[in-house]
Amino acid sequence: MPDMIETRVTDASAEWYLWNQTTKGENFCEKWNKHPERAVAFFEWHIKLIADIERLAAAEGLDDVRRLLGDVVGPTPANAALDALTARLSTARTGNKLSVTKPAGLILGTTVGATPVRSNTFFGDAR
Repeated sequence: MPDMIETRVTDASAEWYLWNQTTKGENFCEKWNKHPERAVAFFEWHIKLIADIERLAAAEGLDDVRRLLGDVVGPTPANAALDALTARLSTARTGNKLSVTKPAGLILGTTVGATPVRSNTFFGDAR
């Protein structure tokens, strides 16, 4: 995102420009030029966002994802998101609609070239 923002440095300050591609002359950053603290807040937010995404990408297991996501967005929305994902996985598993592909890994649904995931009771009694 910051790479899309044009920065013009003058003797005393900086000006920021992010041109609207559909409305000629509209600068989405125009208020930053009057309130530079908003630009500072954006760049600080962006640095934190990238760090949060990198931590989530490095997470190992859904418990780790749940904890890290809870740190980012709060426990209530993190739990709701992970509970919804778990429900979708369970529904796909019981409906034999869980597959694996080499490039994507685990997927919900059936796709050409995907390998179906076999039923599993998780108690050692495969069907």
